[in-house]
Amino acid sequence: MQDNWFSWFTVVYQLSVVAIPIAIAVGTLWLRANYPSRQDFERLSASITGVADRATAIETRLSHLEADDNQPPTRLTLMEEMAGLSSRLAGLEATIESDRRTVERHFTALEAQMRTLNQYLHTLVERAVQGDHS
Repeated sequence: MQDNWFSWFTVVYQLSVVAIPIAIAVGTLWLRANYPSRQDFERLSASITGVADRATAIETRLSHLEADDNQPPTRLTLMEEMAGLSSRLAGLEATIESDRRTVERHFTALEAQMRTLNQYLHTLVERAVQGDHS
C-alpha cells in the first residue's frame, strides 16, 4: 500500500513539475496577449493628463473670453485700440508715401532713359538718311 501511494505520488509530482511551469507560461502569455501592459497604462495616463491640462487651459481661455464678451468696452479700451489703429495707419501711410516717391523716381529715370533712347534712334535715322543722300 505504501509502495502504491509512493509510486502514485512520484507520478503526480513528475507531472506537476512539468505541467505547472507550462501552465504558468501559457497563462502569462495569454494575460500579456489579452490585457495591456503597465507601460501602456502609464502612456494612457500621461495622455489623459495632457488632454485634461489642455481642456483646463481651453476652459480658462473661454471663461476669459466670456468675461470680456459680457463687458462693454470701456472708453480707455476704445482709446487704446484707436491709438493702435492710428499708429498702424500712420505707418501704412508712410509706407505708401515712400513707395509713391520710389515709383516716381523710377518713372522719372525711365522717362529720361526713353528720351535718351529716342534721341539716339533719331540720330541714327538722320545719319542713315543723310548717308543715303550723300
